[in-house]
Amino acid sequence: MKKMMKVLWNKGFLSFVLAVSFLAGAIVPGGYVRAAAPAAIPATLSLKEATGVCSGSATAFNVNSTSFESSKLKFYREMLDGVHEKNNASTKQNAPKATAAEDWFSVAYMLHQKRRKQSSTSNYNSRMEAMRYVTIAEYNNTNKISNNEYKNGYNWYIHRSGLNYSSSLSGANTDIRKKLYDYYLAQHTSSSNKKGWNSGSQSATNSFSALTDTTNRDVFWSVLSLNRTDGDKRRNGHGSALIAVFYDFKISPVLQEDKGTTYIRQRNDGSDRKDSFVSSITNNSPQNVNAEYTGSTENTVSHTSNINGSSSYTMGHSVTVGTNVNFGAFASGSIDYTFDYSNTVEKGWSKEESVSKTERKEDKSSISLPAYSAIMMKRTTSDSEEVTTYNCPVLLTYKVMLLEHILNASNDEADADTATLGVFGSDSISAREDLKVYLTDNINIKDTNRNITWSELQSNSDTKNAFQYAKSNTALYIPMSSAGATYSVNLKTINVTYDGLISTQPLSKIETTASDLNLLTGNSLTISNIRVKGINKAGTDYIGFNQDRGHWIITSADGKEDVSGNIASLSQSRSGKVTLNAHNPGTVYLEYVIDENCYATASAPMAYMTNRQLASTAILKVTIAAKKTAVPTPEATKLGSVKAAKRSIALTWKKITSKVQKKRIKGYQIQYSTKRSFKKAKTKNVNGYKKTRVTLKKLKAKKKYYIRVRTILKINGKTYYSKWSKIKSVKTK
Repeated sequence: MKKMMKVLWNKGFLSFVLAVSFLAGAIVPGGYVRAAAPAAIPATLSLKEATGVCSGSATAFNVNSTSFESSKLKFYREMLDGVHEKNNASTKQNAPKATAAEDWFSVAYMLHQKRRKQSSTSNYNSRMEAMRYVTIAEYNNTNKISNNEYKNGYNWYIHRSGLNYSSSLSGANTDIRKKLYDYYLAQHTSSSNKKGWNSGSQSATNSFSALTDTTNRDVFWSVLSLNRTDGDKRRNGHGSALIAVFYDFKISPVLQEDKGTTYIRQRNDGSDRKDSFVSSITNNSPQNVNAEYTGSTENTVSHTSNINGSSSYTMGHSVTVGTNVNFGAFASGSIDYTFDYSNTVEKGWSKEESVSKTERKEDKSSISLPAYSAIMMKRTTSDSEEVTTYNCPVLLTYKVMLLEHILNASNDEADADTATLGVFGSDSISAREDLKVYLTDNINIKDTNRNITWSELQSNSDTKNAFQYAKSNTALYIPMSSAGATYSVNLKTINVTYDGLISTQPLSKIETTASDLNLLTGNSLTISNIRVKGINKAGTDYIGFNQDRGHWIITSADGKEDVSGNIASLSQSRSGKVTLNAHNPGTVYLEYVIDENCYATASAPMAYMTNRQLASTAILKVTIAAKKTAVPTPEATKLGSVKAAKRSIALTWKKITSKVQKKRIKGYQIQYSTKRSFKKAKTKNVNGYKKTRVTLKKLKAKKKYYIRVRTILKINGKTYYSKWSKIKSVKTK
């Protein structure tokens, strides 16, 4: 974000324009390195602006008050008591420097001199000149002006009240009169002709007509009083006083030049937040329709200023020193936002409110919308924030009322006289600025507020020194201190994009075109490839159905899930492939069940369909049969010669030659009978595959016998037989 700051005057506010450009959705990662703490404000700041607080040029001097956050009245006092290096001031040795408040007595002195000439009011020229320097304790740090310096053989005592507080202007009226009366009594050593302070023809004080407002407000005032100490005892305590009254205080925050560690920035990019919602684009008909939807990008940038403790004060005009202070430079682009620094600070001054601006861009797209469907949209929200920590210089501005109080020292019968010498400042301009305008730009223009032309005071021998002092000090310097502050810039981006379709009709049933399954025990079948589809209540394909959002289970004939694995079981590989494994003969069923957090409708997108709510689902019958064991078939042999003898028969057969089987051949079996059907046949086993002959004995004489042979094979304890050889017959002898 590139921020330009200008000084503007608009509707009573000094404006600093922050021109900030943002690219929608484009965020540049921050590369800021967080320092331990922002730099402290300097001893002085040179200020130069158009109007309001410091037109032309002015210098803010650091009072180093630590009370801004903790005590408003203490802060005011410390700021008014602040002391800066003086220009064109007294050169007397050991002379104390005037405070920011006491600088105004130089202005009061000029107005006092002008009033004396205009109205022939009693004046104490040389003595007031001493007061003008505000050196009070000059001449070896005593408070007495002696005969050696001033004429008429009188000594005069200077009282310096310092700052005093009252809770209203009318309260200040009473408090100032009490203070003046104390000074009068301090030097009135005789009981004769002693005047009262509040009433009567012999009053030592008089009310100030400008101090009558009873509105509660913070008021500070300071008195410089010159009172006679000797001579005619009846007139001891008589004298003159200048009074400066400060009220309607305001605080002006200052935006400094960025010098590397002036502003410490910390970036935070929050994680994206995503949510989907059903748009208003809906097709609840059985045909496809053409539709149009709108995506959007919305950027909202918010600036928030927080100056610690500021809520206790009235904000004045903002002041700038720097012209290139970057707040929120983490975002850049073509969206141009302009922020008024003064307005941002003002919003956050007492309530910590933000200044926000939003820009929205839309993008329209067309789509063929299937039957019974609605468009889903996805909202992605991202937040990025940069918090700048800094020490904010704060200036104290106020209105000033300069008053005069005189008890004529040449007339012991005189009553006190008061006058308003001038009021400086208004709701739109500070007292110091008001003074400076007339000491510089408007020096030759009639000042109708104070009924003078200031150039006359510049050239007058009695006031020219005071004029130079006021121009070089009172009108130039502004008390300043520091307040901890933060300036936060938040960029919130909301992108709304197409996120697919959702059905307007609820899911009703699951169908499959697959046939029932037949397996043999020990076999397996991959069932991940069995396709299913969802049907909505209207009887058409359910929009958004995904068979991966469900799975198969094994059930028994009564529909209950069977997880025993007695007949069959399901297994899943790492890749997700599901296999049906057949274990024992029997019948089970494969039933498809949906995940119960997937399928909803446009009218109730968070109400998901359950399996219990389905009208029907895909079910396959699985029949598992026993697997037949393969019976080994031994190699058959052939009968050789068959020779008859007396009551016996000698026969031979061929030896098995198969290399695989001959090692497993147990032997041979010979069957013989007098009947060709081998009814009541007898058998004889011959062990060993190498045996190829045998003699059948104890046969009946002169009887015809039928004979056949087969191979005996033994594997794993089981005996297997080959086919019988061809039958041969022979008659015994």
